[in-house]
Amino acid sequence: MNGILKRRKNAVKPLTIIVFMILMVSCGGGEEGSKVTPVTPVTVNTNTDIAYLEQLKKDYTPDTVKLTLIAQSSADLYVESSFNFTSYQKIIFNINVSDSEGNPMANKVLSISSILSEIEEYDDPRLQEKSLLATAKTDIDGQIDLILEIPKKVDNILLELNVVGIENDVIRFIDDSAAVIYHFKPSQ
Repeated sequence: MNGILKRRKNAVKPLTIIVFMILMVSCGGGEEGSKVTPVTPVTVNTNTDIAYLEQLKKDYTPDTVKLTLIAQSSADLYVESSFNFTSYQKIIFNINVSDSEGNPMANKVLSISSILSEIEEYDDPRLQEKSLLATAKTDIDGQIDLILEIPKKVDNILLELNVVGIENDVIRFIDDSAAVIYHFKPSQ
């Protein structure tokens, strides 16, 4: 009896699938009687669209009356369109290091730090409050050529060379040329 039940169960599964497939094929979807309406293209008048967009453009020229008054909120402020919001400056560093005979000194480490603009002397205790911006090594020609992006507020630089026998601390002011050029050599 168990064998007959197993055969019936095995035969029922494929039979159910076959009946289901016949029903799907015979129903067909019924599209013979439905009407198909053609899609009509949409026309857009570009002249009116452009005119409409022109109307939406804002005029950003300042109100001359507001320019003479003190601003009460940020909406009253005006910034020139040529205003540059960058907060950094690019500085070119061209540093040369040579020994007492004029030979280039390779693989010497240079530290570039920002210091307060009021500092002019090396014995100023505020010199210890320096902020390291970069370190660099001299090449085989004793040269360091690099461009650094530093904050615009930095206007005084301390160059510290890790070498014995030559003056190795230099304070440099960053001028409008945006270049720091210095030649480290032994003092005679």
